[in-house]
Amino acid sequence: MEDKFKIAIVSDAYGHSDNEKEIVTNGTVRFSGEVAVSAHQFSSEIRLLTTSPSYHAFGNKIINVLKTERFVYNNLPKSSQTHGGIAEEGIKKHLSFFSPNVVSLSTIGAPNATVAQKWATENNIPCVATVHSHPENIIRHSLVEMGYPYESIIKIAEKTRQRIQRLSSELQAIIVRSSVSQIELQKYGLQGNFKVLRGGVDKDTFCPSESEEEVFTLREKFGLDIKDILLLFVGRFCPAKSSDSVIQILRELRNINKNIKLVVVGDYSHYKFELRELKNTGVHFLGELKKQDVADVMKTVDIGIAPSTEETFGQGIAEMMSSELVCAVPNIGGHMEFARTNSSLMLDPFNKEKPENWVNIIYHYLINPHLRKNVGEMARKQVNTINESYQHFIDIHKEVYENFIAPIDVS
Repeated sequence: MEDKFKIAIVSDAYGHSDNEKEIVTNGTVRFSGEVAVSAHQFSSEIRLLTTSPSYHAFGNKIINVLKTERFVYNNLPKSSQTHGGIAEEGIKKHLSFFSPNVVSLSTIGAPNATVAQKWATENNIPCVATVHSHPENIIRHSLVEMGYPYESIIKIAEKTRQRIQRLSSELQAIIVRSSVSQIELQKYGLQGNFKVLRGGVDKDTFCPSESEEEVFTLREKFGLDIKDILLLFVGRFCPAKSSDSVIQILRELRNINKNIKLVVVGDYSHYKFELRELKNTGVHFLGELKKQDVADVMKTVDIGIAPSTEETFGQGIAEMMSSELVCAVPNIGGHMEFARTNSSLMLDPFNKEKPENWVNIIYHYLINPHLRKNVGEMARKQVNTINESYQHFIDIHKEVYENFIAPIDVS
């Protein structure tokens, strides 16, 4: 019987949870978890090693797969964590026990990733990194979680860049979610063996509503008023994702119509200190939700909004488009590989001095349901060009492994 090809995914993906319900809002969490769940289909075994609370309950789902599909899951308990959340000894222990063919990082240079990359080098095992978000953003967040003051983080930015550049040059491959992302990372100074791995969309889950009755029922489920006009933001609600721009757009729109509200699905811990104020301005924070609930929310809203210019792929954008939801996006970012002017509201990057450039177009579509329907139908057709990428993910790792162990021809 052929041995399974083993990949250890070491994740620094972050999220916040006070319980263990299924949480997969974070794009990195969702991708890593779903590719892991599907591994048995490709004669492979994937083990997740992480200190992120976003994985706790998603892991429970994977443990259920373990019982029937021999899938292996590990989540490092808090008791194994050491300085600043780095579970160094735990990661080394689990990697040694699992003995993977390839170590696969969820980013470059962040705490868990650095420990795992060092272990792989010391044990002569190939190491790959999948860059879901810009590495500097990941590290900045990790340093905040470890208690570093913001001023100190800014001061060490250049050292951070140099360290990421060095670590990237030592990897056997750097997997990016789009060619746009590759170009941006190369501008940042990353050099290496780049592999483009475009994301996939579960089109059966992320689909349009079937009736007005379904919309009414789902709005009631999430505590949303049927009379309101709803914008949707999916993802980590923080400055790195242009949350301030979203709030400014909302406030400008509410100056026109007070029934316009914003629904936020995802981690909003950055704004917890002013939740009361934001709720009074028409913001519904639903927090991190399981995948089906995310899809259900998309069925109930009127327009999606994603003003960040730093999307490496735009998983949430693709899922909104699959749900036949019109999405306002900038004409910069990884989503440019699948979003088109006839299937989304493609706008110049948001300028806080000229908010009307976004506000006027969004409002025009909010009050024209027929326009939204036509563009939404085109959006779903367009996103159907994106293929699931789990097999490709595993194939890249197998190729890296085979090249790594190939004998050197000295003749």
